[in-house]
Amino acid sequence: MPRIAANLNKENGSLLITLAQGVQGLSDQRAQLEELSSALNGAREANSIFPGTVWAITLNWELGSDVSEGYKILGMISMIRNSSLGTGLRIGARAQNCEIAFDPAQYPQLVGVLAGIVRNSDYIMCNFYPDYASSMTSVEAGVTYVSQVYAKFLALGKV
Repeated sequence: MPRIAANLNKENGSLLITLAQGVQGLSDQRAQLEELSSALNGAREANSIFPGTVWAITLNWELGSDVSEGYKILGMISMIRNSSLGTGLRIGARAQNCEIAFDPAQYPQLVGVLAGIVRNSDYIMCNFYPDYASSMTSVEAGVTYVSQVYAKFLALGKV
């Protein structure tokens, strides 16, 4: 995808498409390093075709309540920052557990790792999903739930 976006930008002569290249969290450490290396190489290749096409590397934390996965994300952020691998790229994380900002005492095991990720990231992407009850009621109930969560973040000044 990064190469396709870069070629479209090159054909147009301007940035039509910019990407934050995602890196999926994997359980196997060797496969994880290959995934990260592939994402960084893809970003460098795309930016050599048309500079600025890939502006960031986003590390995905799908299992938002798994502390060990969070520390793995934090380690990858540190590894990229402490090397020349991500030169010129912003580094961030995407998580599903941003709601702990409303009640950190309920999730004490996550506060430390999330604080580290926030301190060491250029940006954080939060995914909001309907809770089980609203998702089982209707599409409208799910949309209302997600809208309410987003409104809480706006009120906290977190968006």
